Amino acid sequence: MAGAVRLIVPLARVPAPVGVLTRLPGDGNQLALTVDDGASSAVVAAFGQFCRDTGTRLTFFVNGANASWSDNAAALRPMVDSGQIQMANHTWSHPYLNRISLNAVHDQIQRNADFMRNTYGTDGTPYFRPPYGVHTAATDRVAARCLPWVTSA
Repeated sequence: MAGAVRLIVPLARVPAPVGVLTRLPGDGNQLALTVDDGASSAVVAAFGQFCRDTGTRLTFFVNGANASWSDNAAALRPMVDSGQIQMANHTWSHPYLNRISLNAVHDQIQRNADFMRNTYGTDGTPYFRPPYGVHTAATDRVAARCLPWVTSA
C-alpha cells in the first residue's frame, strides 16, 4: 500500500503573475479550479457548498448579467472575504469581444467590475478571462486600461 499523499495548500492569497496567461506558471503539479459564467443559480450554489464543505479554493469567472451571482452572494461572500474563493472578471454578458466596439468592450469589463465590487467587495483583481477565449491585441489594451492590474502582451 502506498503512503498517503500530503498536499501543501497555501492559505494566503498567491500573487498573480504578470502578462497574459495561457497556462499555469511553473513546472510543478499545480492545478487551478475555475468556473466560468454562472448561468445556473443551482450550479453556482452547489460549487459554493462544495467549497464550504471541503475547503477547496477556486476562482469564479463572473458574468454579472447572470442572476446566479446575486442569488448566491450571501453564501459566497464570506468565502470571498476569506480568500478561499477568488472572483474574476469574465465581462458583464459574455459577448465575443472581437464582434463589438472597443467602447463596448470597455463597458462590458467595467460594468462587471462595478457589479462585483458592489456585490462581493472585490472587482475581480487581478484576473480577467475573455469570453470564448477570444481576444485581440486591441481588446487586451482595452482590458489593460480598464483594469490597471491586467497587462497586455
